[in-house]
Amino acid sequence: MACSAGGFSIKFAASKGSKDTSSTMSTAWAAALLVVFSCAATITVQGKAIENHLDICSGVVCRPGRTCQILDNGLPSCQCVHHCPASTKPVCGSNGVSYENHCLLHRDACLRQVHISIKHKGLCKRSKVRPPHHKHSQKPVVCLQHERDRLRRKFVELLEDKVTSGRHYTSVVASTFRNCDRDADDVLDTHELLSCIRRNHTAFHTWLGHRGESVGTLCIDAMVEVADRNSDWVLTMKEFQAFMAANYRPPVKECHLDGKRYKDGEEIVILCSICVCTGGDWTCAGNICETKAHKKEKKGHHHHGENENSIPHQKWEQLLKDLNS
Repeated sequence: MACSAGGFSIKFAASKGSKDTSSTMSTAWAAALLVVFSCAATITVQGKAIENHLDICSGVVCRPGRTCQILDNGLPSCQCVHHCPASTKPVCGSNGVSYENHCLLHRDACLRQVHISIKHKGLCKRSKVRPPHHKHSQKPVVCLQHERDRLRRKFVELLEDKVTSGRHYTSVVASTFRNCDRDADDVLDTHELLSCIRRNHTAFHTWLGHRGESVGTLCIDAMVEVADRNSDWVLTMKEFQAFMAANYRPPVKECHLDGKRYKDGEEIVILCSICVCTGGDWTCAGNICETKAHKKEKKGHHHHGENENSIPHQKWEQLLKDLNS
């Protein structure tokens, strides 16, 4: 066998007098394939090794949200895209989630390993299950799964930017863990992780946008929750490395109620309170049901104690427990 400078050529011949020519040919073809990939990696011209300009990915067609990359073994593979353009052309996904552009939708589908199609252009419309319309109704502050995942992605991108020819991504992650671990107890809690991410002021506040600070804190909690394998609410080095791996796919959870399934971000109304599905659990705002009698009472400024339709704290805690059981 031989490699040529202009590309590669393969020569082989079956042994004369062989009783099993087909076996010999199969072995030769297998060896030939090894030469193809080894020759395609680099070639030598005038004693200098240069990268082969043959584009191995030129004949590979990947689905939306994926791009062709050359693996360590030299083979092409369709992988989820790392970055999307910063264009703002919102689309509504079939999962009921709004995305800033179609690239982010397809990338999210790739990372989650689910099918998400574009339902229509523009932001998603409100859920069919509408919240109560009286002015005292409030929505709970929550961190949705796609917000949690985007914050994690921002953090991953920051670490990827620190990778150099002599410093691999795994080394960057390990170094980041040690820098974030302020009390040097070999674990990260939510406060340390939040403080660590906030040091990258621009990236954090770009993600935060119009969201309140409380949403940022909740999303850090959500990140720790999915990364924490033994449910002790702190992350070991091993848990942090697994969570920050570029190919890690955060879990996608749904909520269940009365035999129905609800996607992340969907809302329902229970006892006049708005409940939002977030991370597989229901989070509710404890609003008080306002009856006609209560309205008249407020109008006349007559107060006779607690409204009979208000929800006692103990009952509310039990309701949430039943919802998420």
